[in-house]
Amino acid sequence: MKYVWICVFSFFSLFAADDIRVMGSGFCTMDLLVQVEDAFIEEHIVPGRGGNQEGTFELIDSVLAKVKRVPKVVPGGSAANTVRALARLGQPCAFLGHVGRDHWGEHFASHLEKHGVELRLKHAPFTSRVLCLISPDGQRSFLACDPRLDTIPDKSDFKDVKWIHLEARNLFNRAVFEKTVELARESAIPLSMDLSCCRTVKHFKEDLLRIIENDVDLLFCNEDEAALLLGLDPKAACYELQKRCTVAVVTLGKEGALIGHKDKVVSVPAYPTQVVDTTGAGDYFSAGFIYGYLRSLPLEECACIGHRLAKAVVAVIGTELAEESWEALRRQIIP
Repeated sequence: MKYVWICVFSFFSLFAADDIRVMGSGFCTMDLLVQVEDAFIEEHIVPGRGGNQEGTFELIDSVLAKVKRVPKVVPGGSAANTVRALARLGQPCAFLGHVGRDHWGEHFASHLEKHGVELRLKHAPFTSRVLCLISPDGQRSFLACDPRLDTIPDKSDFKDVKWIHLEARNLFNRAVFEKTVELARESAIPLSMDLSCCRTVKHFKEDLLRIIENDVDLLFCNEDEAALLLGLDPKAACYELQKRCTVAVVTLGKEGALIGHKDKVVSVPAYPTQVVDTTGAGDYFSAGFIYGYLRSLPLEECACIGHRLAKAVVAVIGTELAEESWEALRRQIIP
């Protein structure tokens, strides 16, 4: 991957950052968001508050019936959230994923397209759905139903792409994930990756360590994912991760983020805010960080841009910001 990183600097000299097409690769997910009490989560989600459980549509419907509230339905998925936010900042973006031939898939596709993301979608047996139960303090607990995929990407999906942002959750469809990484490597396209969720780390720890060391330039994870992956506290984990890739970022919620690079770890505090829902906070942080990174800004400044986006999204239910919020963010971020 060191060779690929040399290529990064060469293409920065050839392309303006505003011309760099970032392609996200991940699940096309419809999020069903509903606010509940912690006791309800402990009763219905394994392993409880903050958990991420695989389930079925029948189980999701059963839990929703017990909530007795109409959920807010929004397009989600970690990589999709990130490229959608990047597109709203004016970055050219595409998305590679799988949708079902159903109204959920149509909704997902039209939503991304509306926000300026070019679609490079393939078909799946059904569209992924995630029930997101939101605690009173904004913490999320998940019940997910994802399809198993048999349509893998090919080189044509990577046309005009200069950066790839991958969610590790794609490892649950290993053939798709590994082909994406392989094609990125063959095309010398730099790769950022988000560890996505603790369930992914638990299932694929050794795979993730190998991929981070061999193929990832820029890594994002939260402190819980870092602890599961390495068994270390956040700062020690960030230091170890930066040995395996070019830049490692460990987010700490309201405490900010740690950035590891060239054998150093620095802390960048978050902006104080009132949290309503933490859904999309990490994804939006990644979008802001990547936006600054593609413009060769100092890493601390990249994190500050990420914190601005995260602050905005945790103030609302879901990941959809009003146009005036985006206008304010663009004034703060874009010179």
